[in-house]
Amino acid sequence: MKKVITTISLFIALSMLAFAQTNNTKGTDSTCTADFYFYLDTIINTPNYFHFIDSSTGSPTTWHWDFGDGATSSLQNPDHQFSVGIFIVCLTISDSSSGCYDMYCDTVDVCIDTSIIDLGIFCPAVIQPVCGCDSVTYNNDCEAYNWFGVTSWTQGVCNSGQCIDTNLIDKTVMCPYLWNPVCGCDSVTYANDCIAFYYFGLTSWTIGPCGTAGINTSEHTLKIGEVYPNPVIDNANIEVSISKTTEIKLAVYNLVGQRVYDFNAVKNAGTHNLFINTTGLTKGMYLLEVSTADGVKQTKKFSKVK
Repeated sequence: MKKVITTISLFIALSMLAFAQTNNTKGTDSTCTADFYFYLDTIINTPNYFHFIDSSTGSPTTWHWDFGDGATSSLQNPDHQFSVGIFIVCLTISDSSSGCYDMYCDTVDVCIDTSIIDLGIFCPAVIQPVCGCDSVTYNNDCEAYNWFGVTSWTQGVCNSGQCIDTNLIDKTVMCPYLWNPVCGCDSVTYANDCIAFYYFGLTSWTIGPCGTAGINTSEHTLKIGEVYPNPVIDNANIEVSISKTTEIKLAVYNLVGQRVYDFNAVKNAGTHNLFINTTGLTKGMYLLEVSTADGVKQTKKFSKVK
């Protein structure tokens, strides 16, 4: 979900910012310089409520704030509540005794909308990190939007120029010890994405163990796609490719390791779309294990929402 700024308002805001950056005109006494900082109030229960602090130099006697949304203030240190959006806030100061005046503008990116937070929404327990517009890394876009009110994001962790970010490590998180291997950006195979992310601080990975396109045992290759749709409402499907005729077994496990679904069928070499009956499963996270008669296995996670 993306923030929307009208073309006209964005043009006006950028014009004001350009003016402030290139036309900070002062009087003959250039002893005042406009400046300010701001921060989001996290104490009072008012969404998007910001405090603005004048940090101008010199001895200004007047302050004019333009918050970029039609509101203004003449206080030295005003407060202001924004809607969601990007705003160019400008402070103009003046000193009547010296004739000095100056303008400074800065961008306020209001990207958290508390009105959309709904902790009752079920989000899948998968690690597909996104970097929120507040520069915070979230497990996935569902959690960012529904649980934290983040209105825009980019795929991947924040500041993901490095492979391992120790700031991501949180060993208090209870990761399931399930073999659903991923190949980390450091070319090390990890048991699953949760362990790679929370226990070792990996910022990116690919599905499957390192160094293999599939799992090869006794010259028999098994490759599986993603469970779809995911999350699952009634029933699901998965694409399975095998290199020779064999018996394929599907087994679904809940997060406490109980097997809740089985399916066996002999399939010829090739690619097959297999049906998974989930109508008897309760809402939650599940692990699908696909195996062959030769003992070759791969796993995928999916969530049931109804």
